[in-house]
Amino acid sequence: MTYSERQKLYLAVQAQNAAHGAAVPEDGIFQLLPRDAFRLIAVLESAVTPVPPHLLQNALERINQRRDCADFVLVALLRTLLRPQAASRLTQTERAAIAESARSFCYWYDQRDAHGLGIQGMCFHTENHQILFHTAELRPRGTFATEYRRRFGVSPDEAEAAGIDLENLDDSLLFWGVQNARHPRLRKTAFALATAAEDSWLQNFIAEAETLENGDVINTVLGPVDVLTYQTPHYQLSCAQDFRPGGLGYQQHVWQATLSTDAVVFANQPGGYSQSSAHSERPNFWAGNKWLPRAAQHKNVLVCLHRAPADAPLPFSHAYFPRKAFDQVQENGNWVFARLGESYLALYSQKKPHWHGDDELRAEAHENIWLCELGDEATFGNFAVFCDAVSTMKIAFDEALQINYISPTLGRVIFGWSEPFTVNGEEIALHGYPRPEIPR
Repeated sequence: MTYSERQKLYLAVQAQNAAHGAAVPEDGIFQLLPRDAFRLIAVLESAVTPVPPHLLQNALERINQRRDCADFVLVALLRTLLRPQAASRLTQTERAAIAESARSFCYWYDQRDAHGLGIQGMCFHTENHQILFHTAELRPRGTFATEYRRRFGVSPDEAEAAGIDLENLDDSLLFWGVQNARHPRLRKTAFALATAAEDSWLQNFIAEAETLENGDVINTVLGPVDVLTYQTPHYQLSCAQDFRPGGLGYQQHVWQATLSTDAVVFANQPGGYSQSSAHSERPNFWAGNKWLPRAAQHKNVLVCLHRAPADAPLPFSHAYFPRKAFDQVQENGNWVFARLGESYLALYSQKKPHWHGDDELRAEAHENIWLCELGDEATFGNFAVFCDAVSTMKIAFDEALQINYISPTLGRVIFGWSEPFTVNGEEIALHGYPRPEIPR
């Protein structure tokens, strides 16, 4: 019998013991985990044994009460979430309970939770426990859904409060970095910096701003912006929330759904047919938007509203959708679905989209709403179930560029060009996110 076969046999026997409540000596060589936690892992790895509900409850109680060896149990549970067969045997509620325990856990001796409680009675100082605490702390990012909300960038109007001197050449480089050097309050300092650098192109670039409308002057600006990223083991969805909707754009990338390096989907309103990276050609066919959309996201659902003038040179929006990067692509009305492994994506266009080549889905309308929902096998089961669950949901629109969508995962989602973003009647904050912590 091979080592792998012995492993499987031992887990199968322990799964049967768990199912029948058989006694197991606490000091056995395999009892590195508390007994119930070990039996839970054995059951989850088995394809036939039912999962006794008390096993997970006991494991979570050890973690939440911070009893000794809770770090062993937490690492074991997080590991199961990375193993598709084991994870699929847990309900969505059970997986969420594991995730919540991990988020609320105390990972080091100087940490305190919302109730002021620390590491309690857990042993943390020996080598094995130090390794397990750090492993558990690092693992969650790739184990369950994680949401990041951050605000980046500073406007010239916020500079003084942030301790930034607009007349200081070194300080002004902050605004060069976010493409805002031509702002009216920055031009004098920006021109002085270009002169000090003896760069005639930059001097002309700043001087030219005096002849342009403000929209053309600040179309390059990358901030301030509130960014939301929702990440799971199977996909990532990210959005620049409500970023200057209707304003002229440059090369701002407003949103993207990512299933792999190549399997990415996003939509934009092109500035031209060129795909050149030259400054004068941006925004181009895929980089940036001629007119910025209004986009908003909550967890795995995103809505992007495009509103370009009726006489726009390219009066359409389109989605980059590389069909060959996915294992499976299918259509149902205005929906286009894609699968990559256990990751699922659904994209909807208010105006029925049409393929142009293998990578482009085009909606021939100067105003359009794109809707994206992501899912996975653990949540929906097979791909057909996901497609059916999403495509049978109700979607309604009105003339004010507003959508009312019933998501199978989130519930009722409402968003419009002038209306707030709500999920089940609760308004979702699109601004005021915390800034990243910068070590000093």
